[in-house]
Amino acid sequence: MSDTVQAHNAKAQSVWNSPAGRYDDISRSIADAIEHAVERLQPKTGERILDLATGTGWGSRVVAQRFPGVKVTGVDIAEQMLEYARATAATIKVDVDYQHADAEKLPFADGSFDGVVSTFGVMFVGKPEAAAAELARVVKKGGRVVLATWKSDSNLFHMFGVMKKFM
Repeated sequence: MSDTVQAHNAKAQSVWNSPAGRYDDISRSIADAIEHAVERLQPKTGERILDLATGTGWGSRVVAQRFPGVKVTGVDIAEQMLEYARATAATIKVDVDYQHADAEKLPFADGSFDGVVSTFGVMFVGKPEAAAAELARVVKKGGRVVLATWKSDSNLFHMFGVMKKFM
């Protein structure tokens, strides 16, 4: 485990590292939600945008491709997913700064970003209150946060609730 990841998140890091680049197939299946979240964020030229729990980088690539002049940073707990994200971004020639980070303890100064997007990512953190505090801390006053999550009464939410004890 990296010093970047808090001890209580080590098992989650291992789980998310296991699919590595294969997770991009899952991202493809939720591409509509990713696109919708990015459109809701409405990045503007010159802004800094954080894709939190970027996974294989699908969302950060959408931002970088669709909104020229936006500085995009993607962070994730899983280094192996980030390796895939970096390689894919290089292949399609988009500029995204990928960093290994724990959503509950982000390595950014207060107010570093104009906007944050997370699609079905940050919702899996071990300590949601800590991640929410970090989101609020790293977004500039008046900034924007767009989260796509499953509703707490959905079947997918309940399925992950069952799986959580094994993760």
